[in-house]
Amino acid sequence: MAFLTRLIDQVQADHKIDAARVYVVGVSAGAMMAYRMGCEAADRIGGVGSVAGAMVLDTCQPSRPVSAIEIHGTDDGLVPYEGGRTAGGATQPSPPTPAVTQRWAELNGCPQPAVEQAQPPVTTATWAGCAEGTGVKLITIAGGGHTWFATSFGPADGAVDVSTELWSFFSGLAGRYGPSN
Repeated sequence: MAFLTRLIDQVQADHKIDAARVYVVGVSAGAMMAYRMGCEAADRIGGVGSVAGAMVLDTCQPSRPVSAIEIHGTDDGLVPYEGGRTAGGATQPSPPTPAVTQRWAELNGCPQPAVEQAQPPVTTATWAGCAEGTGVKLITIAGGGHTWFATSFGPADGAVDVSTELWSFFSGLAGRYGPSN
């Protein structure tokens, strides 16, 4: 956490950036790190992007709303979509992926329930109109594995392009932490 906050400070000192548009994105354990930044350093970031990740924190009480997007396959053998023990040394079981995004929707004061759209093998749940212009999104890929999804990876793992989805989510945010009007 200290390294990442110092890194943000250094980038802000060296380059002209919009501090309200700093997003932390990770895959697998990097996604767990991104969630931790959202919980513990909400004053420094505008959003969290998790790919094949989990939120394995005992508590999460961000100092302000933080946008969050999770992209996860149902056949992930390392970080199970339905929750449970993760491979690679997590100290506690992870909650089910839908519960993590529901938690962020609650933390952000989002209207309930999420709006769902399905275009198999992809199902998208979106919470909009959340506090301070934040949003929450869950993209579920039926049959998808533990990967950074890209269209060149075949049927399930190529059903979405993660980079495109993340950019679309973060660039489309309204309010203080999104594009200027």
